[in-house]
Amino acid sequence: VTYYAIETSNCTEAILDGASSTSNGVRSVCSKGLEDLKLEWGRYEMARRWLNACESCTGWSMVIDTRDIFFQADPFRSLGDPDEAQHDLLFVEEIATHTNTFPDQPNRAKNLGSSPRYTSHVNPCYGKENVNAASLLERPMLCSGTVIGNKSGIRRFLSKLVDEFHKNNERGSKCRSPATTDQWTMNYLYYRGDFGYISQTKTLPWGTGPVLTVGTPCVNSLIPTPNHSQKDMIEFDGDGLIVNPHEEEGAVDRIAPTLHQWDRCHKWINSWFFRHTNLFMTTFKPDDEPAMHWIADGF
Repeated sequence: VTYYAIETSNCTEAILDGASSTSNGVRSVCSKGLEDLKLEWGRYEMARRWLNACESCTGWSMVIDTRDIFFQADPFRSLGDPDEAQHDLLFVEEIATHTNTFPDQPNRAKNLGSSPRYTSHVNPCYGKENVNAASLLERPMLCSGTVIGNKSGIRRFLSKLVDEFHKNNERGSKCRSPATTDQWTMNYLYYRGDFGYISQTKTLPWGTGPVLTVGTPCVNSLIPTPNHSQKDMIEFDGDGLIVNPHEEEGAVDRIAPTLHQWDRCHKWINSWFFRHTNLFMTTFKPDDEPAMHWIADGF
């Protein structure tokens, strides 16, 4: 594992002009050497540079958030040879109407076009007519914290997204961070086909594949607060591992390899971690901590 340390820095005045203030750490500062991109956006440029510099990185890659992610298995085990893959860029869907395991509770899923968060972030920048949210009423939200591809696909994704961030800074305050954020910009670009090579780019339905995003399923907006840490939509196997609800028994990705947004489930998942310490590095024996088995076996 190669770690890169970054040093935060004040942003250039040009990208602060007219932008609203925020206490959100990644949307209020920049990093040294990338003072023209807020940290939320600059991290994608960092990832692009780090991947380009890594000559040995020839397999699958995943651009991820780290604070709210953990692994139960090798996230790439079902994807095959990256050099022969039909699809080189994979976006992960959040739970939507077509993947909702509780169809009698439509509030438990969210579609992109009906999301006020989406329209409030992109309409002021791109214009309501260009966004055309009505055409996306049945489309799923895509998560910017888990994007998968081979080296070519991830380079394409990062180059296009970072280029759009620079353009948004030039467009003015309505397009700059924090008015416009990474996830909604990415969704806007995806549904316009702007990541290119459409036949090589696809989305992975919620409840299938390498990533299971549990943030929305762990929240029920129709019950009194606190309405987070719900467990009713989460499925487990006989060993207590969290499974992909739309993968069949015996499927390679039946046990969800990657769990994202687990912090929305913290009331029950914190104790779950202690029951599954075999999956993780622990502090019980700090001088004798074996790697997770799927790493030790040659990941």
